[in-house]
Amino acid sequence: MNAPDVRVAVVGAGPKALFALQELHERLPSDARASVDVFDPAPPGGAVWDPELPAVLRLNAPAAMVDARFSGFGETLSEWITRTHPAHAGESFPPRRIVGEYLGLAFDRLARSPRLDLRHHRRRIDGLGAGPGLLDADAFDEVLLCTGHAGPGSRLPEAVAAAEAGGCVDVRGAALTGLDAVLMLTEGRGGRWSRIPGDRLGLLAYEPSGAEPARIRLVSRTGAVLSPKPERRHPELGPVIDAATERIRAWATAMPGTPAGAVRPASPVSLDPLWRVLLGAAAEAAAVFGVATTGLRLWRTLLTGRPERDAEVWAGRRQAEFLRQRLEIDAGLRRPDEAWILGRLWQGLYREMVRALDRVPRTARDQRRFRAAAACQERSAFGPPAETVRKLLALVSAGIVEIRAGKPAGEFVDAVTTGPGVLRQPVPTAPEPARTPAPALQVSVTDFHDRLYADLHARGLISVRPGERGLLTDTDAACLRPDGRRTEWLACLGRPTEDPVLGHDTLDRTLHADGRRWAAAVVERLARPHNPRRNPQKEQARA
Repeated sequence: MNAPDVRVAVVGAGPKALFALQELHERLPSDARASVDVFDPAPPGGAVWDPELPAVLRLNAPAAMVDARFSGFGETLSEWITRTHPAHAGESFPPRRIVGEYLGLAFDRLARSPRLDLRHHRRRIDGLGAGPGLLDADAFDEVLLCTGHAGPGSRLPEAVAAAEAGGCVDVRGAALTGLDAVLMLTEGRGGRWSRIPGDRLGLLAYEPSGAEPARIRLVSRTGAVLSPKPERRHPELGPVIDAATERIRAWATAMPGTPAGAVRPASPVSLDPLWRVLLGAAAEAAAVFGVATTGLRLWRTLLTGRPERDAEVWAGRRQAEFLRQRLEIDAGLRRPDEAWILGRLWQGLYREMVRALDRVPRTARDQRRFRAAAACQERSAFGPPAETVRKLLALVSAGIVEIRAGKPAGEFVDAVTTGPGVLRQPVPTAPEPARTPAPALQVSVTDFHDRLYADLHARGLISVRPGERGLLTDTDAACLRPDGRRTEWLACLGRPTEDPVLGHDTLDRTLHADGRRWAAAVVERLARPHNPRRNPQKEQARA
């Protein structure tokens, strides 16, 4: 067999890797062939979608969003489920393991293509070099990082299995993984749900199996819970969201920038125009729903999740009542409040914000503000399905689950996932105006989630801007070095780039164009005349 035209290493086998490789497949010339080695201890599709997951763990995004079609595979997730799992046809949130089957099948179809010689190696990569756990970069022309959730794999199933029936267990973390743990400890052990007759919210009652713990404490730092996804459309918000979308788009278009195709702009940008758009839209929506509010209440809700410092009911206080109110608002049985309005606006405007803020450096003040706003509003905009919230409320009513702020007592089930980006905490922003290229950051190996990124940073192949957690890439996903130069052969997609690029916890392949641009860049480099095969290690040595 002739040598491949391009040799690609992909670290990570999740959806980002799948979609990027599909894009590469579609762009390769008909007479070209790529050799692709994928490194991930999890099966193709990624650990989050492992086909061996328990059935109680369900998709948290609409199934209609998931589309892994390419020329070698012609079904969306919904279409495939209807054909292969008719019992789940039409479900908005099917079991996650079924999604894993679908993604694995898409990988398999990709591997069958004569254009790709694709191999999956079930092992972690912790750095560059020769030896166990290392990637020999000299053996590849292109290296693509799609590591998703950094750090060691989750031990949630083992921790849940160790919890004793009839005992008391603390679950650390009240986000989506914490809810997974609660469902595995109850429904996953044989507990059953029944609809309360005549309840206008469709609330549930829990029937214990006797195999679950008698008490589950859902513990987090703030005690704040995630709001349920709406189950019905709210057309009153449409005109408000449309107008705000146009204002955000106009602001982004007028933003001082650099030449097209490059990271833009060079100097930090104030987000004051964005805050004005969000608060103005929230005030308009409040007027539509007849909600009496003020600019100060909306600003506080945007940044903290509650309109008043001493609010009696909010996501972090009297949580069960707060969740019930969310269901009532969505059902049209209660007038919306500021938290609900801002959550719906954040959801409706998120795509445009992702585009507008793509790789835009922000002032230190706005970095803090945006991170605070995102933490609050994403709890409201991108929470669990409403049925999951009904199950949680049933467990609270049964006296099995208690939601509290603080720290776990003694042994606990750890349901806190690794944060986005590559650094555990953003490196403080220097007081002087930020510069591009970014100054070298004083960080150590222990500052990184993953040893792979610590190694790449030590070699000067990647960079992180002050005040951010994710590594900086160009618009085609090429990693940028501390001096601003491109590491042509090294690219990164997804969660490791969070902050410069937003919105990675999604199966929506249309939200970001970086994967498509990466594939196009690989094919463009392949087509360069008299382009000798690069040697990444020699390139690094010259650097």
